[in-house]
Amino acid sequence: MDQTSPGFDLLALRPNEELRIELKSHKSTAKTLVLTKPEWDEYQRCQRENRAWELWNVENALTNTPTITRFNTIPSSAIMPRQYELKLADCFHSENNDEI
Repeated sequence: MDQTSPGFDLLALRPNEELRIELKSHKSTAKTLVLTKPEWDEYQRCQRENRAWELWNVENALTNTPTITRFNTIPSSAIMPRQYELKLADCFHSENNDEI
């Protein structure tokens, strides 16, 4: 993702209203999806600042009958931490690898 990304895909505007939309699409149905750190940070910022934010999950996107489900809240029970990306240059390493 571009580091200058605002953390959402679409900004819908009406007079005195704005809605930030994060859009995820799938060829078929989906049980899980991934939000990037900027996307997650934007969701949390919108929650703190009481700004309108929605996740639009598009399933069967390549068919004539896609389904769009709109979510505006992500409960903690929905979060599944599965991996952590490590920047190896910042990690400490053993000086003597022969002891392994």
